[in-house]
Amino acid sequence: MGNPSFLLSGYIFIGTTFGALLSYLILKIEVIKIQYLYILCGGIIIGILIFDLIPHSINEYRLISVLLGILVGAIGCIIIHQILHNITSYSERSRLSILIAIMLHTIPIGLAIGSSLTSDLITSSLLLTLLIHQIPEGIVLMISFRRTGRKFVSFLVACLLLSLLFLVSSFIGGKIVFTYKLMGVLLGVAIGFLGFTAIKEFIIDARKGISNVLFVILSVSGASFVLLLHQLFSFH
Repeated sequence: MGNPSFLLSGYIFIGTTFGALLSYLILKIEVIKIQYLYILCGGIIIGILIFDLIPHSINEYRLISVLLGILVGAIGCIIIHQILHNITSYSERSRLSILIAIMLHTIPIGLAIGSSLTSDLITSSLLLTLLIHQIPEGIVLMISFRRTGRKFVSFLVACLLLSLLFLVSSFIGGKIVFTYKLMGVLLGVAIGFLGFTAIKEFIIDARKGISNVLFVILSVSGASFVLLLHQLFSFH
């Protein structure tokens, strides 16, 4: 089957670009607004965190380690937002913050998976979850690139960079023996980055001008999509 890290990095690229294709097709529908997709994707990512990443991390590793990692990840995202605050264009600031957050959370995910792949600690459920959440990330990345007038080539370069970042970090993770405590911290950092970005960029900022009813429908639909995947693919 080849090197698992190479295969996973390829699947991550495919998942992200597939998400971009979905966003392109969905936005062809005139009644669909960009904000709707942001909230929907935010709901999907929150669902992934609630139903998969957080329970898996807590069950497999120490709770205190996961919580510490989440705190570090959230603080890191806050610092990044403060640094980018000087950028005058909101759309450009949003694009950069989303891209940076996804890149940074890819590193601990890659390290953790690289270590797990060599020690058989990882489950197929977590692997499928990590691949699936590339789709909403691809949707939001593509939308953020379109809002700033970036060409599709720029998006593909970003996808390749994410895949390469995962490949390198997973390779490093495969060469280093991680303790359960450190693994919990790494996954916690990934959860913190991803969760903060989903709430801040995908939900709160996109909610402006949208009714409460529509907001609830979109966000709950996103989380329900993850729950549906659990039922269809029997994730455990």
